[in-house]
Amino acid sequence: MSVGDKEGIYKETRQRHMVEHTKEAHQLWLDKGMGAAGLKLAVEPEGTHDDLFMMKHFPESLKWLFGNSEGHLQFRRMSGEMHVPGTQVWDLQSHLSGREYQIYIVEPMGPPPEGGYPVLYTLDANATFGSLAEAARLQTRGPHGMVPFVIVGIGYNSNDPIVTSERFYDYTVFADDSELPKRPDGSAWPLTGGAEVFLDFIEYELKPLIEKEFPIDRAKQSLFGHSLGGFFTLYTLFKRPSTFRRYFAASPSIWWKNLTLLQLWENNKVQISLHETEIELHLSVGSQEKPNMVRDAHNLYQLMTEDVYGPKLVSMIEVPNEGHVSLLPSLFSPMLRRVTS
Repeated sequence: MSVGDKEGIYKETRQRHMVEHTKEAHQLWLDKGMGAAGLKLAVEPEGTHDDLFMMKHFPESLKWLFGNSEGHLQFRRMSGEMHVPGTQVWDLQSHLSGREYQIYIVEPMGPPPEGGYPVLYTLDANATFGSLAEAARLQTRGPHGMVPFVIVGIGYNSNDPIVTSERFYDYTVFADDSELPKRPDGSAWPLTGGAEVFLDFIEYELKPLIEKEFPIDRAKQSLFGHSLGGFFTLYTLFKRPSTFRRYFAASPSIWWKNLTLLQLWENNKVQISLHETEIELHLSVGSQEKPNMVRDAHNLYQLMTEDVYGPKLVSMIEVPNEGHVSLLPSLFSPMLRRVTS
């Protein structure tokens, strides 16, 4: 038997007494002579009446029911890889570019709110999707969790968390070697310049597929990118701002191609007039990153807040004591709250 100690606390029906009734039934069986060897009750602290809690206890109950009678710890190595419940993976080839992607999806845990599900598109999904999926799975639990939403991770068929050659092409505008600093190991830069066709893939191929699968609220679409993904996030904002409502750029590579993003902003700001829209920009950087990364992020924040054509809502956070990669987990929960608001 198992029950969460918070089950029924918001109910006015008999379900309000679920915990005490479960304990009472357990005690009745004990009183009738059922011994501890054949009867077990697990009361889960903070447990609520949802399938996540039940799924957690089901395998534990099987282990207890059918475990080794001698008390030795037994295990069986399972084939395959870990799977996060409530997720799916698509293999997708772009008809526009011929490039191949793995699309990772967090399915919403509940019916859509009025207007459809909010959706977050995240780049570098090989590195970020697992953490985001678990954050969503935990924080959408009722009764006071976030509203259900969809996460779409754009990744590649690779076991590496950072798929260098693919992301350098998809997330950048073309840059000649003379426009880039020398790499620390002296190697040549990967092929660059695919940002525009990658953006076409997202806007004209991927998003329509997601909208066929789930009812999406087009007014609540967000894009998250880190490092070069942050460059692409800002590139999208400065080129096709209506593609998303909220833009999250973490440790953006503003330095790329001699600060070409700043020139792109100057060239397009009057035309896109972000100040007349409800588009949001959220910037972040770790305090322990390279000084130029921290400086560039703050300078862009200042530019966006002082320029009359900038977005109405711009935020900036410098995460204390975190570096270029370690800052990521600290961003996910605040970002998901904003995505669903």
